[in-house]
Amino acid sequence: MSIAELLPSVALLPHADKFRLVQLLLEQLAKEEGVVLHDPAATASPIPVGRVYRSGRSDVSAKARSLLLSGHTFTTCI
Repeated sequence: MSIAELLPSVALLPHADKFRLVQLLLEQLAKEEGVVLHDPAATASPIPVGRVYRSGRSDVSAKARSLLLSGHTFTTCI
């Protein structure tokens, strides 16, 4: 089956299935090339969800929350 034959069917897939298809294709390519992929399900997250970060004496999470809720606008330099 050619790519031209596959594309119309792929276009009809929901977004989640398209992402899964890409994941499966990348896994297959990695396997064929002998590349070992990192399995996020096999290892614990290095940063627990909901962790409170502290910087010196100020709570960074509380500071960020207060800035967001205050309605101030900020500019960023990239």
